[in-house]
Amino acid sequence: MTSAIKIPYKYLARAARGFSLIEILAVVAILVILSSFIGNFSINVNRLNIQGLASEFGDKIKVTRSYAIMTGYRTFICASSNLTTCNSSAFTDGLLIGFVDSTGTHKIYADRSEKLIKITGLNPARIDFSPSGFLIQPVTQANVLFCSSYDSKIKGKNVNVLSSGLVGITDANC
Repeated sequence: MTSAIKIPYKYLARAARGFSLIEILAVVAILVILSSFIGNFSINVNRLNIQGLASEFGDKIKVTRSYAIMTGYRTFICASSNLTTCNSSAFTDGLLIGFVDSTGTHKIYADRSEKLIKITGLNPARIDFSPSGFLIQPVTQANVLFCSSYDSKIKGKNVNVLSSGLVGITDANC
């Protein structure tokens, strides 16, 4: 004959009932707090990505201008889909930096653009610097707008190139 172990009903009933309302509310509150941090984190990462790419693009423009001044050659930065010629109107394809001398056009640097960022326009599609570092006429100013591909509420960055060749980066609405 076997005898069964008797478990008091109050312990058995507690295990069968599940979680109380207060326990569930506490877990939900913790999840809501954690999700708010994760949402802000992704927005901040995207904002910093835009800022970094705009700054990097501004630096490339400065290098292009400096190369014109140092070498005495006309230099340019333009959009390129094949990374060998200025054949695109969108920097989302790629970027080409080069110079022009008496023997022709030469490539200095080529790079594919970041796909996470929507570059809404370069006006004009090519920026040329004279050997003195000024923009070549008729261009008096060039602008490139960097925006988020994921969230249009995130402020973008506008890279401005003045006729003097100086570069500035300002906040912009996308």
